[in-house]
Amino acid sequence: MKTFKDRESYDSFFSKIDEKNVEGSIVFSVFDDYEKKRVLVVVPHGNQEKHLVEVNDETFVVYGGDRNVDVLAKIAAYNNRCAYIISRVSRLEADFARPIDSLGEGLILNMLIRGKRRPVVTRKNKKYKKLLEEFHNIIKKLDPNFIVSFHGTVIRGFDVSLGFGDEKKFIGNTKNAFIFRKKVKNLLKTHGIDARICIAKEMYVGRKDFVLNFHTNGKFGCLVEFNKKGRIPFPIEKFQILATCIVDTACSFV
Repeated sequence: MKTFKDRESYDSFFSKIDEKNVEGSIVFSVFDDYEKKRVLVVVPHGNQEKHLVEVNDETFVVYGGDRNVDVLAKIAAYNNRCAYIISRVSRLEADFARPIDSLGEGLILNMLIRGKRRPVVTRKNKKYKKLLEEFHNIIKKLDPNFIVSFHGTVIRGFDVSLGFGDEKKFIGNTKNAFIFRKKVKNLLKTHGIDARICIAKEMYVGRKDFVLNFHTNGKFGCLVEFNKKGRIPFPIEKFQILATCIVDTACSFV
């Protein structure tokens, strides 16, 4: 399993990987074993840039995506020889995890800023419609059997949350959800690692993740939310292995 100590070694390694780039806004790579399992890691919020936003006459700095989730996606996809696709567009402009038709309407997202949830307007720019359509066209052409949608948040008491949709529809049933988590934990044990993994019940189940709801259609899917602690400033080795084991488990389901 390939892991990295720092950003420099990671960047050096992945600069040599054959990666397709669509207008600097979408990047994806398909590794040599993809056709065997057809597992795709998706990062709808892969923008890593800082943005200024105004909330109630105050100016704050926010990130346009989930920090370093793209790093975890690339590592997990490479280690499992499957595929990844990442949006580099700021979610403030266009949210690649939401329906195409809603782009430009604007959505108030309560973002955690300086320890408090504050309302920020997102997905407001219609000019990204063609790119958003291309994002979904690429996923459609790849025709995955299992989509693993990587995100980032703050989860008290857990390293990662696994969401399988309402009534666990993305994994078949509740039994399969617990089997999935157990397989991840067993894989982690082979690396001498124990992680705190929860199965989402209300929040982070994936009911609003358009990628999962639009592209699974009876196939498998999982919304993965990585805790902020462990991703920043660069994902710790435990999280790199955790991401790899989650995708490895997805491969075992197809």
